[in-house]
Amino acid sequence: MKAQHFVSISGGKASTATACLAVERAERTGFTPRFIFADTGNEHNVTIEHVAYLARSLGITIETVRADFSKRFAARRAAIARDWPKELRRKQHTTECRAACQDLAYAEKALLREECDCPIKISPPVPDHLIARAVELMQPTGNPFLDMAMLHGRFPGSKTRFCTTELKLEPMDAVKTPIRMAGTPIVEWVGERADESAARAAKPVIEINRCSWRAPAVIYRPIHGWHVRQVFDIAKRHGLKPNPLYLMGMGRVGCFCIMAQKEEVRQTALRFPEVIARIAEWEVICGNVARHANTAVALGERDEFISSFLPTDKLPPDEHGKVRATIHRAVEWSKTSRGGRNYDLLYQLDEMDAGQQGNTCSSKYGLCE
Repeated sequence: MKAQHFVSISGGKASTATACLAVERAERTGFTPRFIFADTGNEHNVTIEHVAYLARSLGITIETVRADFSKRFAARRAAIARDWPKELRRKQHTTECRAACQDLAYAEKALLREECDCPIKISPPVPDHLIARAVELMQPTGNPFLDMAMLHGRFPGSKTRFCTTELKLEPMDAVKTPIRMAGTPIVEWVGERADESAARAAKPVIEINRCSWRAPAVIYRPIHGWHVRQVFDIAKRHGLKPNPLYLMGMGRVGCFCIMAQKEEVRQTALRFPEVIARIAEWEVICGNVARHANTAVALGERDEFISSFLPTDKLPPDEHGKVRATIHRAVEWSKTSRGGRNYDLLYQLDEMDAGQQGNTCSSKYGLCE
């Protein structure tokens, strides 16, 4: 039985190169790949437009999938009403403890039975009026990224990146699983390169996932050994322009990510202030239904309901020792030089140039030449 091929599209350089290879293979062999794009609800409009441009330019159809969390909100409201009146105790596992968890016997002791010596963080019961308020506000917005954060009571973190699974992999699997259940194997073309990270370097070019109750899935990484210049070159050979965000100082062009680098935050604030305003609004919405934010307000530690979009380890502490990484504070940090204390004069010049002649080209890949 012939396999059904799927090509994941993100609007970025690697997935574009992978799509080009799939198109070339299709022209040679006549097979029909399906191209699929997961809209997380936090994609930049430039990327949404670029995905449509890729479809037109390559002469392909790109299917769009979006996660829908609306049915989970009733259960979350019930959980808030049930759990928030109770004291919450959580282990705060140290770095040393987590490293020791490589030993399975210790991991069972520390993670399952909580018999390690790590400190316990105690959150007191939340006042009834705040519980009632959070229950009332816990309603779906229709935006996958924001709904996901509200249900978790927090945004994804550098070590808890549940966003990839819930916003991309699971919506895509909803399309692929029925095909496998019907007995047709699938081949997933994935644009992962070895020089992007040690974790990706360790992955094989071809990986087979077998299952006793459905057809197998083959993970195919056709550009695993490529360098970044090869990625841009194949797109150029197909007459494709790079995602415009690459010309605006962005290293990645998917959703505005919790893993955004300092320069990416700076460029986003400079070129797309509406994105920063949207994230700031989401921080308030998520904070209103997050237990940690409600507890902090109840204890008088904070006077506003805010859940920080960026991980707390992204920014250095401020002069008061606070480590909250709210998006507006992240923008101020992005304007500083190394160390985060002195404002960078080059940023001020960029702001002046933007005001006088519009934002100029800035590319970490040398695409402005």
